[in-house]
Amino acid sequence: MPGSTMSTFTPSGDIPMFVVGAPSYFATRGKPKHPRDLLDHDCINYRSRTTGGIHPWGLTDGGKRIDVAVAGRVVLDDSELVVEAAVAGLGLAYVPESRARKLLAEKRLVRVLDAYSPTLPGFFLYYPSRTHVPPKLKALIDFFKLKRRR
Repeated sequence: MPGSTMSTFTPSGDIPMFVVGAPSYFATRGKPKHPRDLLDHDCINYRSRTTGGIHPWGLTDGGKRIDVAVAGRVVLDDSELVVEAAVAGLGLAYVPESRARKLLAEKRLVRVLDAYSPTLPGFFLYYPSRTHVPPKLKALIDFFKLKRRR
């Protein structure tokens, strides 16, 4: 960023997104093969606490992003509850890999639509570019750097 007054730091890596469901759900409803098949499934929607809007599922098809407005009986505003509802067999969920990793390993959740699942860019921390970075900000950046090495 030549000439910029801001510096940037990436505290996280990219974020793979997955469509997941419980084996019990798939036993009765089958697995979707294409994003358009989601319209025939119960999907667990996530409602933003700040905007009140329902988040569409941002999938990809042929390298292009497609937003799929899914429907289902369950709408939640807590991502942990979305995962719990999926484990309970209430429908399919669209979640970051980090939220589903353990449950996938335990086979309590199953991934579908992998060919259409995107990887989102990670988070960025922007801060003023100065010779003296405030100690609290430096501590936060150092914390994320240490965590990333693990």
